Amino acid sequence: MRLSFPPSASTSRRRKSPRVSLANRGKFAEDLLETVHDIYRLSHQADIIKVPTPIGRGKSIGDGHFEAWYVKASVSDYLGSVAPTGRALALELKSVMEPAFSLTALEMHQQAFLNRWDRMGALAYALVLFRSDRLHPDAVVLKWPAFLREIETAGIRTQRFSLERLTVEFTASIRVLDGPGPRPDYLSAIRLLEARYAA
Repeated sequence: MRLSFPPSASTSRRRKSPRVSLANRGKFAEDLLETVHDIYRLSHQADIIKVPTPIGRGKSIGDGHFEAWYVKASVSDYLGSVAPTGRALALELKSVMEPAFSLTALEMHQQAFLNRWDRMGALAYALVLFRSDRLHPDAVVLKWPAFLREIETAGIRTQRFSLERLTVEFTASIRVLDGPGPRPDYLSAIRLLEARYAA
């Protein structure tokens, strides 16, 4: 696998476009969440950081590019602490352009990490952004591993779920609604789910 560290100026010029390409949707979603996390931090709601994927860097192949490889499976995309109790949060971000979310997007090591943090009492969630090339994409949060247990208990065999189905059919998922806070204000949705399970 080859990665760029960093892209050259000529490459940056070629990438300028008014639309976000499929290849860049993950970067768009990450940038969107960074803005949300800045607002959470400034308003003392939470302190959440992105966890970089461990990457090994090899020899130069020219033009600012290097051979690179993933050193090991990473933890969740984001880790943080949520006010007012300081409870730990592990968040996996998934960005999709299709009208449905596939569970296969959550790799086994990602699911295992969320499972471990849930067992230790942390908040463990997946955030799915639909049509993520939009400034304000539709978003759903999935409580982990409660969402997976709900699917297994119901005997559901499909691996793909539409935004509408995730919003209506499952207790362990909830749509992120627009409000006075940042968009997508997924922390408000997480609080609602936690209250639902505490009742």
